[in-house]
Amino acid sequence: PHAQAIDNEICNILVAYTDTQIEACAPGCGGNQKVLRKWTILDWCAGEFISHEQIIKAVDKNGPTIGVSNVLVSVDPWRCSADVELPLPDHLYDDCLGEVNYWIGKVDGALTVSGNAEEGFVMHDVPQGITRVEYVAEDCCGNLTNTFIEVNVSDLTPPVPVTKEFIVVSLTNIGNPVDGPQGIAKVYARDVDNGSYDGCTGIDVAVRKTQVVCSPEDTVWGEYVKFCCEDLDGLKFVEIDVEFRVTDENGNNNYAWSTVRLEDKSSPTQECPADLILTCDMDYNDFTITGLPQSFGACGEILLECDINDLIEDTEPRRKGPNDGFFNDPRYDGVEVPAYDPSCGYGAVRRQFKSCSSCTQWFVIEPIDPFNPATIQFPEDVVVDCDAFETGEPTWENSVCTLIGVSLESDTFLFEDGACFKILNHWSVINWCVYDPVNPSAGGKYEHTQVVKIIDTQDPVVTAADSLYFDVDADCVSSAGQLTARANDEGQCGSKWIKWELTLDLNADWTADYLMSSAFPQLVNGDANPYYIEPTGNDDLAVVELPEGIPSSKKWHRAVWRAYDGCGNNTSVVKYFQVTDRKAPTPYCQNISTAAMSGNGQVELWAIDFNVGSFDNCTDDDNLLFTFTDVAPPGRNDAEYDSSSDLQWYDGSFWYFDPETGEYMDQDDYYD
Repeated sequence: PHAQAIDNEICNILVAYTDTQIEACAPGCGGNQKVLRKWTILDWCAGEFISHEQIIKAVDKNGPTIGVSNVLVSVDPWRCSADVELPLPDHLYDDCLGEVNYWIGKVDGALTVSGNAEEGFVMHDVPQGITRVEYVAEDCCGNLTNTFIEVNVSDLTPPVPVTKEFIVVSLTNIGNPVDGPQGIAKVYARDVDNGSYDGCTGIDVAVRKTQVVCSPEDTVWGEYVKFCCEDLDGLKFVEIDVEFRVTDENGNNNYAWSTVRLEDKSSPTQECPADLILTCDMDYNDFTITGLPQSFGACGEILLECDINDLIEDTEPRRKGPNDGFFNDPRYDGVEVPAYDPSCGYGAVRRQFKSCSSCTQWFVIEPIDPFNPATIQFPEDVVVDCDAFETGEPTWENSVCTLIGVSLESDTFLFEDGACFKILNHWSVINWCVYDPVNPSAGGKYEHTQVVKIIDTQDPVVTAADSLYFDVDADCVSSAGQLTARANDEGQCGSKWIKWELTLDLNADWTADYLMSSAFPQLVNGDANPYYIEPTGNDDLAVVELPEGIPSSKKWHRAVWRAYDGCGNNTSVVKYFQVTDRKAPTPYCQNISTAAMSGNGQVELWAIDFNVGSFDNCTDDDNLLFTFTDVAPPGRNDAEYDSSSDLQWYDGSFWYFDPETGEYMDQDDYYD
């Protein structure tokens, strides 16, 4: 018989199947799987069925795609080979989903390759020429694809030039210097070379100058360069940069520089600046006043390159002996002058021109405009606020060439740690031109003591909780609870300690019932004083135990907190609290109550009829109120009772609560 499709509408034959999928290659290898399909065929007419299993396999059998570009690199500068970082594939993918990996396969010359696909591969010590490298790619189903690239290593690396950093050469006089500049010198490329090399071949070296001074040929690459007096241009020496070239056999060039110091060693003569007498208001480091040395050589005057900073550093106060310097003044020629003292503006100064000549120059400094101590004004005594204040400092009329110093020693006297204190400022003004610490009686020191009183006018800031509730005990009076507050004394000289006072006014009737204070003794007859409040630190909590025996009520009690800082500044806050019964009554009731029905067929039952010994810790049993709802009845009014002794004869007025209006209603009006 020929197979034909099963039609569910013919003979009531139904067909269904279920699939089980299995990875064909590896987990996550997309598009590669096996499907185990189980067919079930049911004949509803005969009540029979048959099963059949089918395997469906979808597997990738094609290798991945990999594409890599060829590489051109140069040899390393220090050897005739290279370590080559092999390129990452330009294209690496697979027709099916899944991870594709690659590695390096065969390499010409069996060269060493290190690395991995994530960080890259490096082929080591690759010689000049072309080396073939195999790349192998593998997909998640194990299909392989390979490709080859060419790694071309060429000598593209220029040689390494190494030169002498500084070369010193002197001009050679070849004629009579009186008839004009005649100096000349040569520097060869081999003199500049300091070990230049190439990793693969031999090298040639050449030099040139960058500017035409002596000869046009000096700017052309050659075996040497020439120097002449025009290069020196009248200076004692010049530094000229010479360009150096090194070339390997493959035509690669590299360049470096060397500095040639050109000098004239033809025994130049020098002319030193004159020794001078200056006043202390003159700047002896102003070389337009004091002058510089001059030098003359075979090529003319040599401009000395004196380093001004070095000259200033080599200028220092120094005792002048009788044979030092010549001033053409009998006050200083042939006599000794002490080293220059800036505090009094008199003495000798020596300058040595070490950086540019062998000259030595002397100065004698004379004083002017002495200091007048009568012009000293010391600061007055002051009373200031501690948050911001200025106490002043001594002033005086300035004088030229006098060194006046001022010092301050302060003694602080505290009345409270960090607050309200007095400072004694001991000022000293010293004329160092006159004052001798070894001999203080010689004068030159002027003293004064300034009194600074510092006050604190800022009150501490007090915070305390308000509207507090305290529970009662079984006797309906207070037995436990704490009142707390904290204070912060801010400012530049705030107190470290806060002292407290607490007044309790029960029932808020403006009568003090309890007083606690940090001023009270801590112990009474050896026992802790319950009315003592321990001082607190800034922003620390002050804690007071609530007195026992305060009866429960709905009345508010006043608590007046007052905080004092170390300077007597104080502030107070008023807070309120209640000692109240917040415990609900304990109900006891009977399960059933009976009453005789009236002639109209109705019976009246009261909530109190079900009471069997209900009680409360604060309310007498006779004063308890009862209701069938969770709405509390109004407060008791004895005028509404038929009997003043109990609640059994209460007439029911105002016992009904209307939830729509939120009001109590008279019994007679409740159903109207």
